[in-house]
Amino acid sequence: MKAIILKVRPNSRFHFGKTALDNEVGLSDTSDWMHSDSLFAALVQNIAKYAPEEIENFIQLFEKHKIKISSLFYCLKNIEKNEIHYLLPKPIHASNLVNEKSDSHIIKKVKRTKFVSLKFLQKNFDADTIENKDLPKPFEKGTTIQVKQRFFDSEDDKKDPYSISFIQIPKHTGKKHAKFETHFYFLYDENSLTEKEKNLFKFAVDLIRFEGLGGRKSSGFGFVEEVCFNTDFNYSFKSDTYMSLGLSIPESLDDLKKFNYYDTIKRGGRQRKFDYLKSIQMISEGAILNTSDFKGQVVELSKDDNAPSKRLGICLTLPIHENYGNS
Repeated sequence: MKAIILKVRPNSRFHFGKTALDNEVGLSDTSDWMHSDSLFAALVQNIAKYAPEEIENFIQLFEKHKIKISSLFYCLKNIEKNEIHYLLPKPIHASNLVNEKSDSHIIKKVKRTKFVSLKFLQKNFDADTIENKDLPKPFEKGTTIQVKQRFFDSEDDKKDPYSISFIQIPKHTGKKHAKFETHFYFLYDENSLTEKEKNLFKFAVDLIRFEGLGGRKSSGFGFVEEVCFNTDFNYSFKSDTYMSLGLSIPESLDDLKKFNYYDTIKRGGRQRKFDYLKSIQMISEGAILNTSDFKGQVVELSKDDNAPSKRLGICLTLPIHENYGNS
């Protein structure tokens, strides 16, 4: 398993879409991170734009499990020590692991915590240490107002204002946190790739520097400064309990039974210029599995064969402390 880091500047803004009734409503809120299905779609779009003859080959790398990717999470780099702290979503059932006799502030702390460290996942669950105050908050949220012409109203050229919610990368300040930088990263695992396939995947990822990620660059969103490949991700923990690092779509009932704890999230359903995409329920990040042998699937949400829109439901998993599976 390797990490790819996307370096971004402080105050950079990103919009990670959420399912909504239409595009305008969807823009008024943003996910806290880019889910794996959206990251996959962005990589596919890069190949479709610059190497369309390879599009089917690229998608098959995922369908045949030759490449698995996680969602796009945050990492914090300690400039002074040249250390990278990888942040991961907390286990989906973390609140249920809190002792019933715990004080209310402990329960609230667990509920408001969104990310945990690798070290936290390797030990028995401890509500007291779930919130690492030595690390700064990796992102901020904001809203801006913009104006554009609605594409579906060709008879009326009135420009309608609408709001866009965004993720903003903070410039960390203060004696304790000024030494940190926030960047994005995602994990990937490859299985028996040829040199040509490796280069194709690298090509799709490297294009993020030019195409952006998480919003239109013309609107000031999605700027990525640098893509860093083969970043060390030293994680050798062994366990029979696993946590999902991306969105999942079970291939069958037997596939679903591999999950001990999970929650679902609605994806798709987006309005396009000419149609609506189908919506689908996917298992969210942080789900707990009893095996790493999860098959998953890639599904088609478009009803138009000439305008496909595939969703990646094959997740990358990470071994974590067995306590999370036995609770």
